Amino acid sequence: MHVIELLLNIDDAKLLAFTSKNQLFNEWKKSGTRYVHIVHHKENMDDILHFSSVINIEEHEMYFQDFVNRFIHDSRSLNILAAAYQFYSKDAIKKILTTTLNDTNEFVNNLLKESNGYLIYKYQFEELMKFKFELEQDEAIVYRRDWNKKVQNLFRKLIITQFDDNRTLYDLIVEKSVSNQFYPMLSKTDFKFHQ
Repeated sequence: MHVIELLLNIDDAKLLAFTSKNQLFNEWKKSGTRYVHIVHHKENMDDILHFSSVINIEEHEMYFQDFVNRFIHDSRSLNILAAAYQFYSKDAIKKILTTTLNDTNEFVNNLLKESNGYLIYKYQFEELMKFKFELEQDEAIVYRRDWNKKVQNLFRKLIITQFDDNRTLYDLIVEKSVSNQFYPMLSKTDFKFHQ
């Protein structure tokens, strides 16, 4: 599998066949973006796997093709790489692609199967919330957004919600997250609950 990885001046990117992204490129340019990092399938320029803004070209590292050559063996692993590339370090992505986290809970194993046992896709978090709290989809989306914003009330709720005999829902999420250093290791005693 071959991909094309480009680092383009933002004005050049707007001139190419990436016209569907022009509105976003204009917003990025207003906020100081000078370059755009784009990865697409070699055979189809319209099949964009990744794109992101780059402000400082000297500090930007491109390794998508290297990871494709070394770790990608099927469309599932390519999807993992495309989803994780912008958000995680090289080491974290390598860990996701080369190791599998198994769980004693069948629901968790099935939910996280396509990401090697890691919680990386939005829909996975939402499905976990729907499963545990019997939420509608729109409510689960709010929970996911609150998690990303590190809303303390949600953290409190997850800490006091037992998922199974061994862990809380918060513990499960942190355990299955790729970079759990983003989330404080908290317990029920870390919060003062208001009556």
